[in-house]
Amino acid sequence: MCVVRVFKYYTEINCRLCGNLLKLLVAVYPCLLGYGEAAARQAADLESVSENNPYWPWICAYADDEFQSAVDKRRRAIEELVQREMPSGA
Repeated sequence: MCVVRVFKYYTEINCRLCGNLLKLLVAVYPCLLGYGEAAARQAADLESVSENNPYWPWICAYADDEFQSAVDKRRRAIEELVQREMPSGA
């Protein structure tokens, strides 16, 4: 899926520039989660499910299993990085 490939590319390039994967993931995760959540809700709403809906291609792209999996994968990556980088007792 093109959206997932673009996000992976963006993550790799920006991580090299800022040098901190956790900061980068925390910065972009709200967009990733927001798009994923909005699209999943719209895809489940029978009134939205229509090829006449001008947003239907967007909904399909972001409600897609591959994108939803990427959202979950990034959430887990953030949680793991926080566990590693946060001082104990914080």
